[in-house]
Amino acid sequence: MAEITQDIAYTTTNDLVIGVDAKTSNVLPTTATAYKRGDVVVVNGATNVATHPETATGYHAIVAQNVSAEQATAHAAAGIEIPVYVGGEFNAFECSVSGVKLNKAARLLARAYATNAGLSLTLKLPAGIEDK
Repeated sequence: MAEITQDIAYTTTNDLVIGVDAKTSNVLPTTATAYKRGDVVVVNGATNVATHPETATGYHAIVAQNVSAEQATAHAAAGIEIPVYVGGEFNAFECSVSGVKLNKAARLLARAYATNAGLSLTLKLPAGIEDK
């Protein structure tokens, strides 16, 4: 079995988490797929594999750390999971799809999806910030 030793750095370089009590879980990455902290991802209920959605809807989790395509491939081959957020309050300005920050329309769509789907994830606008 392949051994991977701490190849994903745990840092908080942005204000993604804006509430307290963020809940985390782990998912298997898709081979040859890069993930950015803040990416919304779809998690396959049968395989626990995370993929990027085409739009800001249909997601189940938010990626907690940057993972390169090479790291994802190594992790997938070894069956090693990556960290994701599955509950808590998050800054909608710091969320993305496939590494591309959400624009105003996508932020609105993602926030509405989280509410209507009953997710434990809440995408919020930081207090006092107008969404332009």
